[in-house]
Amino acid sequence: MPTVTVSVVSADPAMRAYLADLLRSASLRSKAFTDLQACLDHVGSDRIGCLLVDMPANDSGGSEPSQLAAACVRMPTLVIVDRGDVPQAVSALKAGGLVILERPVTRADLLAGIRRAGSDERLRT
Repeated sequence: MPTVTVSVVSADPAMRAYLADLLRSASLRSKAFTDLQACLDHVGSDRIGCLLVDMPANDSGGSEPSQLAAACVRMPTLVIVDRGDVPQAVSALKAGGLVILERPVTRADLLAGIRRAGSDERLRT
């Protein structure tokens, strides 16, 4: 399988840095974006990878549900939601999120989610 890049989307610079560190510690490539639109503009349909979206806190409907849905169609998507925020998790699932992770995200949970995303048909060549 080709090398997979994890596209990380988070408006929070500290969270982007934290996720990049977690991915780097597992020898995974990543590319960080501040918003979904920037990510979608950069990631072409021919790119191999998965998407990791940090949903903003207190955003039960998803900041950009149509963009999240578009992203989920293009590549396997992991979505980080607030712990216990059921509406946020439901919104992510409805948009097509493959893996839902609760804050705070641990290295083990993140890597398990990426392994699951790696088995998604959209990553097969």
